[in-house]
Amino acid sequence: MKKITVFVMIMVLMLSVASCSGKHYRGPFETYGRFTVKLDEKTNAKEAMARYWKWSGDPNDTVISVPEYCTDDIRITAIGGLSKSGGNPRTPFEVEVDPGTFSHINATENSSPIDMVFTIEVGKDIQHVFFRSQNPLVLKDSDGQDVRYEVYYYFVCDPDNPTYYSKDGKLYSKRTNKLESNVPEHFYKSV
Repeated sequence: MKKITVFVMIMVLMLSVASCSGKHYRGPFETYGRFTVKLDEKTNAKEAMARYWKWSGDPNDTVISVPEYCTDDIRITAIGGLSKSGGNPRTPFEVEVDPGTFSHINATENSSPIDMVFTIEVGKDIQHVFFRSQNPLVLKDSDGQDVRYEVYYYFVCDPDNPTYYSKDGKLYSKRTNKLESNVPEHFYKSV
């Protein structure tokens, strides 16, 4: 009986530690430059999660350089992550588009997607990432026709980042030396 009790206590402890291992960003969304971030009120809004990056629509504008700070005293520590805003607590990072230029809709049946590879520069302070499939980005061309872009990512990681490293555009966990599980493999594409 003692062995079962000890085993149950160890399992409860492990689950408690696992559930606390990710930082939860609980504050409001704010816009800083081209980024929409979610602040962390538990640290008096001194840390933030990058939630969206606004793309200009220019095919040459594909480098997403996540800044170390969004203001002088608010450090960006996650690219997507855990949120306490209700619903699914996992909040993915996504490329956002100007609603006047793009529409975030499913592609039309006859359109062929154009691959759009965004380079994400991961800074030394990023502790967590979370990406999830998003609908294709659809742009109206000068003739009013839909042009569908399929989104891919190529990662470049600061060598001083203690959590991640990149190789051949893919993001790896330094702890496991495996691909980061919070980035679906189908998002990777070479440039």
